[in-house]
Amino acid sequence: GDLDVRIVADPGRAGPNTVHVYLSRGDRSATADQVRLSAVNADADIGPISAPTTRAEPGHWVAESVPLTAGGDWAVRVIVRRGEFDADDAVVRLRLRGGSGG
Repeated sequence: GDLDVRIVADPGRAGPNTVHVYLSRGDRSATADQVRLSAVNADADIGPISAPTTRAEPGHWVAESVPLTAGGDWAVRVIVRRGEFDADDAVVRLRLRGGSGG
């Protein structure tokens, strides 16, 4: 089946975020050799911000301290590599709350 990509940002507001990437195919976690993120906030004219990830467990990858410095809608491109030549990518919408200043 097709690759299903889900992302969760913690704490989910403007500023440094830990971004969790969950990969699955059907009801099984998907394997990958490398997962990279590229985030753009078109409204705030920010990006692309690139971030590498590390594998936390099968199907779960984590990018630490990603500088998502504005609230609002982000388009996060997830580039998934398997082997030397096989790559998938998906764009996932992420909505962040504004920073402490509003």
